[in-house]
Amino acid sequence: MRFCKGDGPSLEFECGNQRGGYFYCPGCKIHAARTFELDHAYRCPHITLQERQQAVLKGRVGFQRSLDLHPKPLAYLQKEDLKKEVIGRGLEIDGDKKEDYQKTLTTELAGQCRVPALLFHAPRTPLEDLGLSNYEILPCEPMHDLSNHITNLLEELPNHVTEDVASVLQECKDLSVGQKEKKRAFDLRCLIIMISSQLRGKAPLKVQQLIDTLVQIAEILYKPEKDRCPRLILRYHNLSFYHAILCLEVIGTQPTRLTRRKLYGKYYHGLVRHAPIQL
Repeated sequence: MRFCKGDGPSLEFECGNQRGGYFYCPGCKIHAARTFELDHAYRCPHITLQERQQAVLKGRVGFQRSLDLHPKPLAYLQKEDLKKEVIGRGLEIDGDKKEDYQKTLTTELAGQCRVPALLFHAPRTPLEDLGLSNYEILPCEPMHDLSNHITNLLEELPNHVTEDVASVLQECKDLSVGQKEKKRAFDLRCLIIMISSQLRGKAPLKVQQLIDTLVQIAEILYKPEKDRCPRLILRYHNLSFYHAILCLEVIGTQPTRLTRRKLYGKYYHGLVRHAPIQL
């Protein structure tokens, strides 16, 4: 795992993806409304740097505007330019309105709005010539993904457990991070370990396992490289998949306090879908 200071916006800038929107994942083309669907998420293939380069340069308009160093070569196009781009890509379209062309192009690009940042000044240069043939955009950034998923989960979970369990969760939060103005990622990892310990014997089995799997996920992601082995990687595959199943069983697809997009958003998706392959 590579640890960097950048979170989502940094990754989006690095790979040339849009900020936010329905296609926010820097690793695949999944729609934001379907990240909780595990069968669909696992069928979405990873996107390489070369595929991102080709996605922007495939059409006539995108190719020319990229050469002109336009920051968003495929944004705010007129109908005729949209038509040229869609036809040049060989896409099928129903209707002849500007909205029809725009919808088709948006679906095809799936969030890609420019070539990756390292290719911006040489958009059509082969990756090998720039020494980028083995360069990868990491879709999961462990520090931010873990801390934010822990925050989201602990905000939603009290609404799906008994009052006794909810009071334990709140007490642990108050003792661990309640007095801190700024909660670090380290503090949140310590908090989830404390909750796992304090809930044992008090919470239902699935709730306990939901917390325990997250503790083990954090442990594996932060292990040094010398400890990484096929057995550990397989362990993470199993843990992340089971954690996703438990989220759906304990909380469901309609969260009470948070929106579904926030709870099952980029942080959850990165840990469950992309971290196993990245590891």
